[in-house]
Amino acid sequence: MAIDTERALYAPVKALLERQGYTVKGEVGAADVVARRGDEPVVIVELKLRFSLSLFHQAVAR
Repeated sequence: MAIDTERALYAPVKALLERQGYTVKGEVGAADVVARRGDEPVVIVELKLRFSLSLFHQAVAR
């Protein structure tokens, strides 16, 4: 199964995090996925299909 849009990545990422006990929300502010589990630090996921230099700069800025 080929995933060709960032939107298509959401369901499998959400399912993975939920199996690990996280409560998952999509599109929170600038983040694509935000996950919480108890008192642990929040997990923030930016969904991307490819790695690029601009993506790296975006990650460093956040």
